Amino acid sequence: MTQRKHVFLSAFSTICILAVTGCYSTTGDRPPIEEVTGVVTMDGVPLPQAKVIFHPSGEMGGRRSHAVTDDSGAYRLIYMQGADLVYGAKVGPHTVVISTERDEDDEGGEASEKVPSRYRGRNSELSAVVESGASNDIPFDLVSK
Repeated sequence: MTQRKHVFLSAFSTICILAVTGCYSTTGDRPPIEEVTGVVTMDGVPLPQAKVIFHPSGEMGGRRSHAVTDDSGAYRLIYMQGADLVYGAKVGPHTVVISTERDEDDEGGEASEKVPSRYRGRNSELSAVVESGASNDIPFDLVSK
């Protein structure tokens, strides 16, 4: 009787520990994500306050990742799925869109756009591959002309 009670308590304790420490997955169907950082420059000069968006390409599809560059042009992508916020982007190829255009509520609007159209929108000529287990430091040096 005592041995059976001991086995039960041991099994119950293990289940509680697994539940508390999060050994079960709470990511649901989230795809593999890797951290992505980099610096955006234009003609060799850091591009502050630029929106950087990674759109998964081809058959891969899926949710995009985004960031806004700081004063030194540095960015760190964010991937959001529901309430989950994870730094990074989906593993695989991406079309990359960069823009300095502000929202309609901000002052400046279209006049604030510094990035040539070839880097903006779904037809952007920029691309990147996010690799699993790699240091995904992906810089972009845009050319204004």
